[in-house]
Amino acid sequence: MGDMNDIVSNEKKWGGRKRADISFENFRDFINTNELVDIGYEGKPWTWSNRWDNEGEIRERLDRVLGSGSWCNSFRNARCRHLETKASDHSMLLVDTKPAMGKRWKKRFMFDRNWFQHKEVGNIVKLAWNTSCIRSRFFKFQFKIKQCRVALLRWNKQKERNFGKIILQTKKEMKLLRDSNMSGKGIRLTLLKKKLVAAYKYEEDEEETGTKIIQYFKGIFTAEALQCIDAILNEIPQSITSMMNKQLILPVTEQEVHRIVFSMHPNKLLSPDGMTPIFFQKFWFNIKLDLINVVQSFFHSGNLLRAVNETLICLIPKVDSPIDMT
Repeated sequence: MGDMNDIVSNEKKWGGRKRADISFENFRDFINTNELVDIGYEGKPWTWSNRWDNEGEIRERLDRVLGSGSWCNSFRNARCRHLETKASDHSMLLVDTKPAMGKRWKKRFMFDRNWFQHKEVGNIVKLAWNTSCIRSRFFKFQFKIKQCRVALLRWNKQKERNFGKIILQTKKEMKLLRDSNMSGKGIRLTLLKKKLVAAYKYEEDEEETGTKIIQYFKGIFTAEALQCIDAILNEIPQSITSMMNKQLILPVTEQEVHRIVFSMHPNKLLSPDGMTPIFFQKFWFNIKLDLINVVQSFFHSGNLLRAVNETLICLIPKVDSPIDMT
């Protein structure tokens, strides 16, 4: 797959002079000799354009996905989409060998450290965190995290709209620049392309864990009923002295919570709510009272909200193309 730098006929060319039919023979022979099949495409029929205005524009389908007969049989539902890219004269090819039939995965929220480059983020988090909530300490903490997440998503969505305006304006500038006789326009075009690339770096999608994986881990971590537990505990030697126990049951202090929070790597330990340690570190003075209250409440009561105890599991295969969890 990719840029073949040629077409199979004039039907795959729009604009410009028609080519002689004999000029396509080499590419056709390559496809036929290797018994390759074009899997087709979705989207615009061309993948390259010289981006000239009016009658001077030429468009061709230079990029394509070719597969052998056996590959096409193995991936009968494979699809290729032509995705327009503003920073290149070629379209991007997106190949999906197992396209989802009408199902779209929900995008997971993740706090982006690049947001700190925008001064308004601090005020957004401060206002969201100060939202009033009269419930338990744990519920209030989770509620405020959610308020921050919603506020940041709303702000980021507006920011992406602004990027859309930047893209349209930059495209307009690039067209005007190409038509002009301005000296040094090559350097200016390079800068505008970089500007477009920077405006297009915020999209990704993900898949969620399957039922088989969930059941596998449930089987591992589901405890069986233990027999004669008292007899087992009585055989365990005592290693905690009374003095040590007094130290352990002392109330948790702000200094202890601060030390733990700031000992974490800023951009690791992502939790299901999307907040990495850098969120708690950067906004410590706004959230510390609620965070300390939550920690102290747990050590006092032993109760923990189920949502707080959730985590993410990242599976790293030890073999190529795994088919079994074990």
